[in-house]
Amino acid sequence: MTFNICSLNIRGVTNEAKIEDIFTSACDILCLQEVRWTPELFERTRRRWGGPAFHAAGPGRTAGVAVFVRQGVFDSVALVKTDPEGREIVLDIAWGDRTMRVFNIYASNDPGERKLFFRSLRPLIHDSSLLIGDFNTVLSRLDISRNNVHNCDVSRNELYSLMLDLNLVDVWRFGLKLKLKLKLKLKLKLKANAKS
Repeated sequence: MTFNICSLNIRGVTNEAKIEDIFTSACDILCLQEVRWTPELFERTRRRWGGPAFHAAGPGRTAGVAVFVRQGVFDSVALVKTDPEGREIVLDIAWGDRTMRVFNIYASNDPGERKLFFRSLRPLIHDSSLLIGDFNTVLSRLDISRNNVHNCDVSRNELYSLMLDLNLVDVWRFGLKLKLKLKLKLKLKLKANAKS
């Protein structure tokens, strides 16, 4: 079975027309972070989506995550956990004889809080887990953009440890390494062709 999983930090978007635009994507599982919605807005959005939908609101106007699952794609969707701080939703999604545990994460900007949060994920992670979302962590210089820096971060080692101990793969980093290897092979091939 093939399905599309999408993740987007919506940075507090509450405009329903913009939310509708997000729903036009071809996602079977849509994970949103920084969802600062009222219960009423979530309910209207859930009805418009038409499939299973889950929301964990943060206190006040901080944090917040939501997951929308396309109707009819999976056999069952079960809520495992929501976080009262709006930092995570954990679902078990089943099809056929398989079950995948999906974590939608919006980690804190505070490194100390983030370290404890990453540590708290361990008991729920198993071999068929997918962690997706906004980790607010610069793992390496590859992650640096104009909006962040690679500085001292006490949560980075905890996230690395989580990944190593539980055999988690960063698919973005894996895909980037694959692209870099293909570029290198192409360069070497071009150099070899230029010499002949």
